[in-house]
Amino acid sequence: MQQPSTQVDTEFVQFLQGLPADWETRMRELGAFTYAGKIQSPSELLRAIFLYCGPDQSLREVAGTLTLHAERITDQAVWKRLHRCTPFLITLLKQMLSLEELPALPQHLRFLSCDGTTVECPGATSADYRLHLTINLVNLQLHEVLIGTTPKGESLKHYHFHAGDVAVVDRGYCSSAGILDTVCTRKADVIVRWNHQLPRYEPQEKSRAIDFCAELKSQQPGTLRSLSVIVKYAQTSKNKDKRELGGLLHVYRMTAQEAKTASRKVRRTHQKKQRKLSEKTRFLRQCVLVFTSLSSTVLSGETVLAIYRCRWQIELAIKSMKSLINLNKLRAHRGSTRAEMYLYGKVLYLLLVEQDMRPTFGHAWGGLDGDRAGTAWRLYKLLKARLDAILIAQWAWRLEAVPACFHVLMERPRKRKLQHLPRRVVELRYTLNVLSKAA
Repeated sequence: MQQPSTQVDTEFVQFLQGLPADWETRMRELGAFTYAGKIQSPSELLRAIFLYCGPDQSLREVAGTLTLHAERITDQAVWKRLHRCTPFLITLLKQMLSLEELPALPQHLRFLSCDGTTVECPGATSADYRLHLTINLVNLQLHEVLIGTTPKGESLKHYHFHAGDVAVVDRGYCSSAGILDTVCTRKADVIVRWNHQLPRYEPQEKSRAIDFCAELKSQQPGTLRSLSVIVKYAQTSKNKDKRELGGLLHVYRMTAQEAKTASRKVRRTHQKKQRKLSEKTRFLRQCVLVFTSLSSTVLSGETVLAIYRCRWQIELAIKSMKSLINLNKLRAHRGSTRAEMYLYGKVLYLLLVEQDMRPTFGHAWGGLDGDRAGTAWRLYKLLKARLDAILIAQWAWRLEAVPACFHVLMERPRKRKLQHLPRRVVELRYTLNVLSKAA
């Protein structure tokens, strides 16, 4: 039995409860919704956006779904309405990811893990867009999203940090420029896996770079030690920045078994890239070097290394975004307005799924500040399927609109016609069927 459309409207309104209260006003102000035509309201336009970015319907499938619910609309008309929505989606994401309102940890510290991933357009031979993501390491919620073109590589300068924030990042973000900008200018702190090719200097003799191999050879396997170091530009550097930053380099030397595994991994990596593996690199890869601007009175070396291990959660978050919402399968050409709209719409859709997950299943699954019974990946998948069903709402399709939907979904005229059996074969098949029934 076909259920009334009021139920569909009610469920869709519940789906939109996670958006800011003034989202309709913003949609009108930013030019996303300027007139009521085939799409008659802001909520219907938002449904079209989410159908395109959530269940990954094509423009023609979006047009067919909207036709079954309301009035006949073509894929060209859908695109004309969607391509103006990018500024609105960016503004909406900034409202939902308000950096000032997120709670800080005790002692006014908020640990944020940052990383990036690339997205390729269809048929591309290299990356076209780069997504810079930040998650809160306590509740694992998305904290910040930035979308740019690929020339923007990994750098702490891309992110917006505040006093009390601690950026937990991998070796790719280890640069003097990013660390000095984050700590000295933005008054935040860092926990970063150190790149041993970047020199560090003695606190007592700031012109002398530390020889890590000589310093660490006497350290026993399976032990942890902390070194006071200075981060600054080398005197031979062309950069005129004279700032200096003192910090601690926590060094864990691996056990024999751990060192064997790490050596095998780095050797395989160098072989693939056809590089010669030096003895210095072989030795230093048996040590985990983590630099932090936090003093040992705030966090001990063991705690710093434990927090750095939690950085893996950003990797898992990126993998989940790729598997749950197909974030890496861009369906637009580089530079088109549809590409950015698609990416921002994807992230917005994921936020709504996340906001629906926590009140539905509770908060026990979604944080690192307590005992965990599992990960939220399956919950995301389950709720995404539910929200996809609410958007498509096949139980509320109008049967009288099926012919119009079929016309919308038809193939456009093209040189290669759709195949069909020759007329003579069809006639012969019909004749044989008649003869067999007569017999």
